[in-house]
Amino acid sequence: MTMLNIEAFDLFLEQSFSADRKHRELRLSEAEAAYIAVKYAHARIQCTSPSIAEYPDGKVWYEIDM
Repeated sequence: MTMLNIEAFDLFLEQSFSADRKHRELRLSEAEAAYIAVKYAHARIQCTSPSIAEYPDGKVWYEIDM
């Protein structure tokens, strides 16, 4: 991810977990999920999509617990 993409993604995460939300289901790329795992080592990340092939953009659903 480029620096611009990282800044936009960080803003997306901030908005997604605002108002003390600790659990979300988000549609993410593999790189985005990996970024969350590194940046938020305490987060629980679980893929909930049965197959990556279902979505042409390669994004799948993940449950994220912060």
